Amino acid sequence: FCIIRYFCVANCLFQLLLIKMAAERSKRCNAGNRMSKLIEEQVEDEDDEFYNTMYGGFNEDDDDGVYEAPEDQEEDFVDSDFSLSEHDDENNESGEDETKKVRKRVKPKVFKQPEVVHVKKPSVKKVNVTATSQEKRERMRLSTLTKSEALCKRQKETVMRNPRQMLTQMRRLTQQELLAEAKITAEKNLASLAQFLKLEEEKKHIKISKVRYQGPIIRYQSVRMPLDETNNEYCSRNFLEFTDTNNFPREYFPNSRKKYPAKSVCIVTGQPAKYKDPLTGLPYANIEAFKYIRQQRKRIHDDLFTKLEAKKKKKIL
Repeated sequence: FCIIRYFCVANCLFQLLLIKMAAERSKRCNAGNRMSKLIEEQVEDEDDEFYNTMYGGFNEDDDDGVYEAPEDQEEDFVDSDFSLSEHDDENNESGEDETKKVRKRVKPKVFKQPEVVHVKKPSVKKVNVTATSQEKRERMRLSTLTKSEALCKRQKETVMRNPRQMLTQMRRLTQQELLAEAKITAEKNLASLAQFLKLEEEKKHIKISKVRYQGPIIRYQSVRMPLDETNNEYCSRNFLEFTDTNNFPREYFPNSRKKYPAKSVCIVTGQPAKYKDPLTGLPYANIEAFKYIRQQRKRIHDDLFTKLEAKKKKKIL
């Protein structure tokens, strides 16, 4: 890659130098005659250099220490335009054309793929086995022949053991025999018909009772009814009827009725009680009932107290 870069830089410098010199020097009468030829040679050299260097042409060999030009190759000369001044160029225009030659670059060698060394495989000695294989084939032929003969013999034996049975030809019936057979079939048909009619009569008498559903039902009903008694206009009303609301969720059938507390009755007089004793919790209607409740409470309390005292005395004794 360094060599490629060097060639590219040298080429650019060479072209810039040519452009500068062409701009500074005065135009000659035969200027530009060989410029096209030089450019073509330069392009060809660059193309050859690119393809040769891309495939290993720039690799150095051991024998490439010193380059020696072949005997039949002409000697390279430097162009005199680069060493002479402008005045000398004007005087020596005729001599330049004869001595001017482009320095030929050394073309690198083309990359050659190394030769693949083929290793010879050791030869295997072939054993002559023709005699053994021939013997095996003969044995196989004999075995197949014997098996096929045995199979044919077995097939013949089976055919001899199971001869074909002679097909018995049916005797053609006479007219009397056909009439007798028709009489028997008619009796059988009559019996089957009577049995069929009997089954049909039994089916008619049997009543099929449909099982009625007894569970909750949602019934939909659409009715056409008058919108107003005075007018003749009609409207449609749709109804949903639920037979058992207790089994349905409460959220669909909320109980709008408020449960009022039961009316308390006086235990003494039987009248509606307006008051309630705080000690006993019993309702009463008037002051007489209140006094009676308190007297009964005191009496029960005294009886319990006397019983407890009697039990204590018994325990002490």
